[in-house]
Amino acid sequence: MLPRVRAVCMEAQRRVPSDGLDIPAALADVHRSLSKAGNSLATTAEAAAMLRLAVGPVPVGAASVHRRAEAVFQQVDDAERQLRGE
Repeated sequence: MLPRVRAVCMEAQRRVPSDGLDIPAALADVHRSLSKAGNSLATTAEAAAMLRLAVGPVPVGAASVHRRAEAVFQQVDDAERQLRGE
């Protein structure tokens, strides 16, 4: 996913150059999707670690990890679509 995320970020920077921490309003939805993807990736890693280490309740095991990982893909897809103006 890293090459796809990087491509989105590079294209966004090319379209609306920014050197600060403020998110250009035109790209707020793209940023939001990438932020969600980052959060989903973190929860995916946490769920995978819990499953592997058998720490705490993992109600549906590997299916939970898969579902969380799928959210990352969907959110990156959303960012790409928004950048294309779809």
